[in-house]
Amino acid sequence: MNDLLTVEELADLLGVKVSWLYAQTSAKKIPFLKLGGRLRFRRADVERWIEGRVVQPLIFRAARRRGGENDR
Repeated sequence: MNDLLTVEELADLLGVKVSWLYAQTSAKKIPFLKLGGRLRFRRADVERWIEGRVVQPLIFRAARRRGGENDR
């Protein structure tokens, strides 16, 4: 199953420390699986989690509230 990542693989992919990932899973802030007592992450779940964390620039948000127009 290529779409399952280990803690080390995901930490490397995200550029974060393994300890940060353990803290996130402990707080249930990132989607994960436990298989045989080991943590695994589905690539698709992590990609959706990342997309949900995107912060839009203020200009983009203001334009969306005005119906898509950007006053400049």
